[in-house]
Amino acid sequence: NVAASEAALLVEMDFTGEMKSDLSRDLAFVAELRQGTELVSRQSAFFVPTKHLNLRDPEIQTNIKLEAGSLYIQLFAHSFARLVECALEDADVVFSDNYFDLPANRTATITCPVPDGWKLEDAVKALRISSVYNSYAHGASGT
Repeated sequence: NVAASEAALLVEMDFTGEMKSDLSRDLAFVAELRQGTELVSRQSAFFVPTKHLNLRDPEIQTNIKLEAGSLYIQLFAHSFARLVECALEDADVVFSDNYFDLPANRTATITCPVPDGWKLEDAVKALRISSVYNSYAHGASGT
């Protein structure tokens, strides 16, 4: 057991034997902390700087619900999405999380207050999702 506000080394991993320099742009290490089935925290580490990652289009899908004055936005990525950013066009809202990593075939749910006078359809139209992949030009092959 670890007391509150303390840290403890749980496991030490050395990937030097498995790493090949030609693969380092394609690999990410994702660690998740769960309490039962609930995700408490997720962290990502990389073997090269973000600008050198070989990212594919994550094809992020969304499912949006409106409940009690809040939007619940569930995101799903088909491939690793680095630093996902959510925004509502023409609205200034604070999301429960922003600029987070979303591993392939995983979901994340974030929330934000519904802007005054907005309906679900307004939020669906205004929602903008981007990631590091969207921040640079892509060749004809889409990579």
